[in-house]
Amino acid sequence: MEKKKGSKTLFTMVATMISAAVLLAGCGSTGTNSENTGEGETIKFPTSNLEVIVPYSAGGGTDTSGRIITSVLEKEIGKSVVVINKPGAGGDVGMGEMQRAKADGHHLGFISFPDNAIMAGYKETSYKNSDFIYLASFTRSPNVLIVKKDSKFSTLDELINYAKEHPGEITVSVSGDAHTYNAIQLEKEAGIDLSPVMFSGGGKNLNAVVGGHVEASIITLQFAKPAMEQGAKVIAIASEERAEGLPDVPTFKELGYDVEATTSRILTAPKDTPKEVVDKLVEVLDKVGQDETLKTKITEMGEVYHFVSGAELETYLTERNNMIEEMVKENKDAFTTN
Repeated sequence: MEKKKGSKTLFTMVATMISAAVLLAGCGSTGTNSENTGEGETIKFPTSNLEVIVPYSAGGGTDTSGRIITSVLEKEIGKSVVVINKPGAGGDVGMGEMQRAKADGHHLGFISFPDNAIMAGYKETSYKNSDFIYLASFTRSPNVLIVKKDSKFSTLDELINYAKEHPGEITVSVSGDAHTYNAIQLEKEAGIDLSPVMFSGGGKNLNAVVGGHVEASIITLQFAKPAMEQGAKVIAIASEERAEGLPDVPTFKELGYDVEATTSRILTAPKDTPKEVVDKLVEVLDKVGQDETLKTKITEMGEVYHFVSGAELETYLTERNNMIEEMVKENKDAFTTN
């Protein structure tokens, strides 16, 4: 009897040890990789600091807004967020690196839409727009048409009438594909021929028109105020509605021309980032998007603050991409010759 009792006790001990080992092994496999995440388990994220690539030089619109946004993200997510500038080839270099980064939620990037969509429409790029996971967009800032301070044009109609009589004579500085896109829209809508001149950044674009080196400029809204302070005139804005800071400046559409393009600063993740991590990031970013200090700082830098995420963002980008694809396809030469 004693022998049987001992065997039973030994069997129970062994079974208990095996069960404990299995349980420990299961706990050890839980992580940020979706392949190791079982149904009902909570994924561990974040487990380290985050890195965010900006595919443009420091000091530009995407970089400045990105640093403001990531400073608020740090507080919400509880980890440091480091911004890394990867400029080159109009953003192509950095956007390619964003997609090749480790897809664990700790490696993200900012794009400036629609520049990324336009570029992919007229040349071979190191990235695919379909491979970005679009997490959240924080701005929807229009471009403006500015004329030099001693310009003979006070209105858009005056500029258009002159351009009709003098094809190709009006030089227009631009500093991004979205600006060139607006110039093409205006040419088609008004039946005119402009001469765009590409500059490497918004500051140089602004200096070109303020200094009288070109007749006009298409530039992002944040440069409107500095331009006016230096005597230049803003004569039209490429948005659905007038800008809050420029209540006296009409939209192109008000004036009868379907010219519209707005710039969105969008935080993205590589395509293979686990869904659980993406959901967590969007949850945190939705809180970031409601931060009043963030709204104020983005507005003060001259951007139009407009937060959107999830399905609403995907729908917006799909609609805009379809429009852009058609326009770029018909006007590839305009983008490759500047």
